[in-house]
Amino acid sequence: MHTPLNAKKDLVAKYERHMEDEDRAPRHIDGQVRAVTFMLEGAATMGDVSLLTLQTRKAKLKSKSVRTRRFYVSATRTFFRWLIAAGLWDPTKNHAGRLQMPKANGEADRRRWPPTP
Repeated sequence: MHTPLNAKKDLVAKYERHMEDEDRAPRHIDGQVRAVTFMLEGAATMGDVSLLTLQTRKAKLKSKSVRTRRFYVSATRTFFRWLIAAGLWDPTKNHAGRLQMPKANGEADRRRWPPTP
């Protein structure tokens, strides 16, 4: 199943419905959607989502706590894992690289971006 790359808002809405179907708490859903929406703001379409876009958005969180920054990065990773599992994102055709999540001690946690299934 292939999704048009400009369906960014539709994909976030589908993800929100997916979490509702799994009976996630409304507070959890709101936080996840807010974080993913913020992280994807720099891209006009899903095709524009790149490591640079995500790192730029993460840099805008610099004034926030490490916990908040980790939450936003984690929510974004979870969103992309769901896209891959649902067959809506192909990690082999889309941007790959590393998204760094700050640890409490200031070191970077280097994990594969996008996550592999």
